[in-house]
Amino acid sequence: MSKISIKFLLLLSALFLSGCGGGHYGNQIGLTTGSITKKYSVNSTKVRGKVIVASMNDLPKLRRQAADWKKWRKKGQKEGKFSPRLASMLSSLTAKTRCSDYVSNSIHRTDKHQDYLVKNGLTPATGKGYHPLGMAIDLKRVTCPNGKRISLKKVAEAAIKVGFRGIGFYRDGTIHLDVRTRGFHIWGVSFKEQQRLKRLAYKIIASR
Repeated sequence: MSKISIKFLLLLSALFLSGCGGGHYGNQIGLTTGSITKKYSVNSTKVRGKVIVASMNDLPKLRRQAADWKKWRKKGQKEGKFSPRLASMLSSLTAKTRCSDYVSNSIHRTDKHQDYLVKNGLTPATGKGYHPLGMAIDLKRVTCPNGKRISLKKVAEAAIKVGFRGIGFYRDGTIHLDVRTRGFHIWGVSFKEQQRLKRLAYKIIASR
């Protein structure tokens, strides 16, 4: 085998490994709110982690799946917080979008993990936030029954209509949703888009 062929094979190997290992990491959780569950392949999104499928009406299982990334858990900790309100809101989001398959990279965070993110400016939160309370979820992907993915813009609009009051957009294509009970907060989009979504949110809040 020539030196050129060997170099070419090494280059292909490097590209393959970088594709499999790069990108957002953590526990990738597929949450299926419908009665039919489907497992995801995360190869196309180039993320590391384990995809898990659960039903929204199975809170004990959701709490196990909501557990923080292993490096941040206490020894022997197998569950995370997953509030019934968040589960209920996600079920409403499913009904609104008619898209029942979600992949999330963060639900519950331990206080230690949250403190680390805040200290290093890796989260917009300046304090405890809603992840440690089990009241927030970061969605990486939302897929409809026909296999098509719904845009995060449409996810945000639907989330506002069903009552989510905290919405954030991240550059890696993740959307944060939380079920805070006071006010409305949005970040990660243009000022014009913020104002549009805020008008929609306040209209919904005023009608309830």
